[in-house]
Amino acid sequence: MRPPHIAYVCADRGVPVLGTKGGSTHIRELVNALAARGAELRVLAARPSDGASRTSVRAEVVDVGSARFSRLLRTQIRRVAPGAAGEVIGSETLGFLLNQDIYLGLQRFHSRWRIDVIYERYSLWGHAALRFARDHGIPFLLEVNAPLRLEQARYRALHNGVVAEALEAHLFQLADRVIVPSSALRDYVIGRGARPGRVRIVYNAADPNVFRPPPAGTRPGTAGDRFVIGFLGSLKPWHGIQDLLRAFVRLRRRSPAYRLLIVGDGPLRPAIEQIRRREGLTDAIRVTGNVDYARVPALVAEMDVALAPYPRLSA
Repeated sequence: MRPPHIAYVCADRGVPVLGTKGGSTHIRELVNALAARGAELRVLAARPSDGASRTSVRAEVVDVGSARFSRLLRTQIRRVAPGAAGEVIGSETLGFLLNQDIYLGLQRFHSRWRIDVIYERYSLWGHAALRFARDHGIPFLLEVNAPLRLEQARYRALHNGVVAEALEAHLFQLADRVIVPSSALRDYVIGRGARPGRVRIVYNAADPNVFRPPPAGTRPGTAGDRFVIGFLGSLKPWHGIQDLLRAFVRLRRRSPAYRLLIVGDGPLRPAIEQIRRREGLTDAIRVTGNVDYARVPALVAEMDVALAPYPRLSA
């Protein structure tokens, strides 16, 4: 009996499969875990790598998002819609056009490999994987890690908001399973049309073979008179790092024992550095920038408490 064949689809160009982002790590760890359980996987990716990571994954990774095509498309759109509007329209148009390549990629997989299950990481404009699954009678599982439409509208820019809303509801309603990491997202996808009986919460996990807490009193990089608060993730507005910084400034006024360890990088890093200097906290706040995944367990071990200060997004 052959192993189950799983086609993993990531049409999000912001999450390179072999990248350094947390989402990238999540993809690789999930694929590797499924492979360890005996499944055979192939990955269709809009962006296989960010060029910086030296990681690997236990699956063939196929590029369906041509960087050259992306540049040509954006150049053409800028000519008719210059400025920021052209950038937004170009990005959204490319997201739509990727659906054709994803459908054809799945078709190639299926013709010579016979797909048993399609597992997609939800992206804002992707719908080809669901269409292919329906056309060929293949179970379709959708993993939803965030309310992407709301984040895009609030923190970036969204030109085709009505289309994004319709696609979101279409995917949530028709997926055979919708997998979410929290009860808040469960309520969100159900509110957008997912059938409650098809929604499963699978909480984000840690590999116990990698993340092993050290014995009490032996944590590296800390002293007995310090209490280290930690954050691990990209420094973007929807992760709430700005709220964590405001809270830490107030907390630090209570006691000099508190330290803040920020593991990650992103567009808010200049603002963080400015706060460190302005508040005189360059010794109390440490920002590592992007780090290889192999370094993450040791950095997490330095933390007394790790926080995820995500703000509430209103539907």
